[in-house]
Amino acid sequence: MIPRSLRVFLCHSSGDKDAVRALSKRLRAEGAEPWLDEEQILPGQDWESEIYKAVRDTDIVLVCLSQHSINKRGFVQKEIRAVLNVADEQPQDAIFLVPCKLEDCDVPDRLRRYHWVELFSDDGFEKLKQTLAHCVARIEGSNRPLVPTDSAYSDRDERAISRTKDIRRETVALPRRIRLTPEAPGIQKLKHIVVLMMRSRSFDHMLGYMMARDPRIDGVDGTQTNPDTTGALVPVQPRAQYQSQLQPEPGQRYPDVDLQLFGDPRAAVPNMEGFVKAYYHRQNNVRHSHNVMYCFPPEKVPVISTLASNFLVFNRWFSSLPGPAIPNRAFAHFGTSFGRTDMDFFYPGQKYKTIHERMVAEGHTAKIYYYDPPSATMGGMNLLLEEKPALFGQFDQFRADCYAGHLPDYSFIEPNYTDHTVGADTVPAADQHPDHNVLAGEEFIASVYMSVLDNEDLWNTSLLLVVYDTHGGIYDHVPPPACAPDEFTDPQTRFKFDRLGIRVPAVLISPWIPKGRVVPDPALDSASRVFDHASIPATVAEHFGLDTTHRSPREAAASTFLDFLTLDKPRDDYIGFLPRIFGGGRR
Repeated sequence: MIPRSLRVFLCHSSGDKDAVRALSKRLRAEGAEPWLDEEQILPGQDWESEIYKAVRDTDIVLVCLSQHSINKRGFVQKEIRAVLNVADEQPQDAIFLVPCKLEDCDVPDRLRRYHWVELFSDDGFEKLKQTLAHCVARIEGSNRPLVPTDSAYSDRDERAISRTKDIRRETVALPRRIRLTPEAPGIQKLKHIVVLMMRSRSFDHMLGYMMARDPRIDGVDGTQTNPDTTGALVPVQPRAQYQSQLQPEPGQRYPDVDLQLFGDPRAAVPNMEGFVKAYYHRQNNVRHSHNVMYCFPPEKVPVISTLASNFLVFNRWFSSLPGPAIPNRAFAHFGTSFGRTDMDFFYPGQKYKTIHERMVAEGHTAKIYYYDPPSATMGGMNLLLEEKPALFGQFDQFRADCYAGHLPDYSFIEPNYTDHTVGADTVPAADQHPDHNVLAGEEFIASVYMSVLDNEDLWNTSLLLVVYDTHGGIYDHVPPPACAPDEFTDPQTRFKFDRLGIRVPAVLISPWIPKGRVVPDPALDSASRVFDHASIPATVAEHFGLDTTHRSPREAAASTFLDFLTLDKPRDDYIGFLPRIFGGGRR
């Protein structure tokens, strides 16, 4: 018994359903396993994500063309783009994509490099069968004779595809698909997870204009708008400045974020149309309120944009709740904020321990590196610093530990939160919180990255995540999704922690990650896969095998990110930054 037949994805326009249904029947009679959306997608499933997963898992794609489809905009064009991305990854001699003309029509320019077949001609389907046989032979590594079989088609089916009468059957056993397992080389070698959490900038603000370079990035192009208090629509623009533009800082407390999400008047679902109006209430200045719509072009933030384009950028990393920094940072440490959406210190004595305490309790090493005593630590960690100082170190120690190869299993790094002096040196805040200097933060990110990179053994055994705690009250266009509720409810707002906060920049860095990875990539990943700060303790616990019987519901439900270390060997390209060129650090 042959266990599985050739998987064939049918890319088509909705206007060609009848012809494609007939083609699907004919392919199935030939022993193939055609994938047709109306047959495969269940009610309630995310149609777009299922399409992309099917493209990724198929053996061959038939792009069905007609006068209707080549002139149609919409998702069929996204399907074709996804198919082309996967086709580019195939071996040079592999046939993966076949343009199939259902009627006499032009072939779009981007498909012209692939030889097409005219299914409406007398011998069109026979030619297609030859292609499928070639695909079968390549997969099996040997030729298999065609086996005749009987089949019946309605006259309508025959007219829709071709007048070919000689129907044959071919079936193949397909090789087992290779899936990432914990034994993948990058995971086997992984000894150190390092997290740098910056402050208060949205994804669109920092990385949105990278979409012009890479359309897989879900960013901005100038067409996104927000109404101001006069009713005028304010577009996003690449006019963000490093400092002095967001003073006073935009609001980030729960009522502020609620307005940013739902607008005014309040919509039933998040529409992301309240950012300008929310910022207006900080100063009652209409013109100044437009500043929250300004974003950085990539060339103005060269460190974070270079790392994003050379390693992995998350399209769907959200803050953990629609509120300010401290409860969001709590999710990175505890996997929950214990039912709080405000900035109070409330963590000692709670039912869940920090991921750092859990690591140490089970025989691993962990440390929170804060910048220096004037900057101190944040996110409710001050009392933990007093109680368990061995869990903490300063940034100079982090650099020394990297140099000596003594980095703990898990490291959490905090930037400098304040402008202050140390002796004769002026130390600018480097956290990028509005209205601190963004370039000082760029230099700090570079210094963390270079500290790991410059020790080759450490670099090849480490995973670095650069992520921001909140959006800072600054515009982002992606509505946050619902999520698994926490066990706590905020007594003041009655918020049940069943919806994520606003999207933030997050970049994952490792020599085991392919260059230019975007997650989700429409051609590779489920569009429904999202991440938030609870993904950090969830990933650390997963990799180091911690006891997971006593952790928050949000951490238990969070996505982890180990599976993106997919290369068979570490990359040997060197992507570095010159030190002290952006104006941060001591001077």
